[in-house]
Amino acid sequence: MKVKIPHLQDPNRPHLDMGKRFAKARGDKGLTQLEVANQLGWARQKYAQYEVGVRSPRRRELAELCNLLEVTPGWILYGESGSSSSSPSAQRSCSSFPILGEPEAAERAIIDALYLQESWLEVHGLRSDNCSAMVVNDLGGGCAIPEGAVILARCNGKVVDGKPHVIAMDEQYLVRTLRLLPGKKAAVYKADNPEPDFTCSLNESSENITVIGRVAFVAHMGAV
Repeated sequence: MKVKIPHLQDPNRPHLDMGKRFAKARGDKGLTQLEVANQLGWARQKYAQYEVGVRSPRRRELAELCNLLEVTPGWILYGESGSSSSSPSAQRSCSSFPILGEPEAAERAIIDALYLQESWLEVHGLRSDNCSAMVVNDLGGGCAIPEGAVILARCNGKVVDGKPHVIAMDEQYLVRTLRLLPGKKAAVYKADNPEPDFTCSLNESSENITVIGRVAFVAHMGAV
């Protein structure tokens, strides 16, 4: 027996049109609901609820969806003209982040580029002049980020206690949790697994350790 959900039949509910626009953008990209959900690390049912109008995405979820589907929040939310996935202006509203090669390379060889919607970047306070993208090959123990993932790091010189950061050490990029020593300004690099005493003061370590920035985005996973 089919159960009618009253608000789904109400043409005045704005998120119904939003759901149709999600479906259109997904179709324009040639993706299934499952493929969209997998790329964002969600359950398929969660994304499906947005298309049928059962629920509306939060700001962060909306930004991740718009970036993946290459549409603007204005078009998804309000149907603003000129901002759909088929609009040339929407295609141009992207910022590119060169993906850096190995950190020991003198020229920091560019091996590819990461493209993100400017509207999504604005939501998260990210800009092309304060971020860097790179492939990270060492994630440490217990890290949910897949090895070899493309990561966008927020390079504003600030260390956030207990958050994952990209560091360059021993000729490779690593993701590690950075902590602040109690009562001190110095940041401390701490391995996420095995021995708790494996720490190294960044201020007193060799010059081989460099903090690149806090992890802000992981390709196919979204914002962190």
